[in-house]
Amino acid sequence: MKGGRGLFVDMDGTIADSLPVLQRVYYLFLSNHGQQGSQVNFAELNGIPLREVVQNLKEKYGLPGTIDELLQEYRQLALATYTQEVVPIIGAEELLQEAVQQGWQVAVVTSNLREYATNWLNHTGLSRWVTCIVGADSVERGKPFPDPFLLALSQTDCLSYQSLAVEDSLIGARSALQAGLKTVVRIAAYNKNYDWPDEVIPVTHLQEIIPMLHQQEGSHVPAFPV
Repeated sequence: MKGGRGLFVDMDGTIADSLPVLQRVYYLFLSNHGQQGSQVNFAELNGIPLREVVQNLKEKYGLPGTIDELLQEYRQLALATYTQEVVPIIGAEELLQEAVQQGWQVAVVTSNLREYATNWLNHTGLSRWVTCIVGADSVERGKPFPDPFLLALSQTDCLSYQSLAVEDSLIGARSALQAGLKTVVRIAAYNKNYDWPDEVIPVTHLQEIIPMLHQQEGSHVPAFPV
């Protein structure tokens, strides 16, 4: 039935403590091509679909080969470590479980590949709380366009004004806001100095979001005390 409440969570850096692993993959990929990356460049790429990440690196560092060849190489490096090494961020399961128990639909909306997201959610057991997964390969236009969140709204039959997005990147926050979603951002050391839009609601821990889930169905998502 149209009109449900949706909790739409990003994966990498939001519910998955994957950025250290992804950073190692980033440096290894460039090292294999005789290049040295930077923390600034890695941070700039946070939240962007992987094809666009590879395209950026190809252009920035003049990497040889086609985008498809480089993308396949990057995917293989990530696939070798992601599912086994990445663990959930503290409070992730508590947040998703509480959302389901309060009658929310939970969707993972990620710039990672849908296959990677599915494998990781199954491996960690978080998939039991997730209604649908929208990956970078689920839409033609990924974040910062609103398309991933709009697809999640459609697949869960939820309304934007009753739903909530949780992000950790500027690109993800802009995507969610454009889709009409109230947007919470988990502020961590790597993103605390970003120039966040005024509309986002900052939190330090995922557990801080739980009070927002205790609303009456049909009401607007309440403002977070800041």
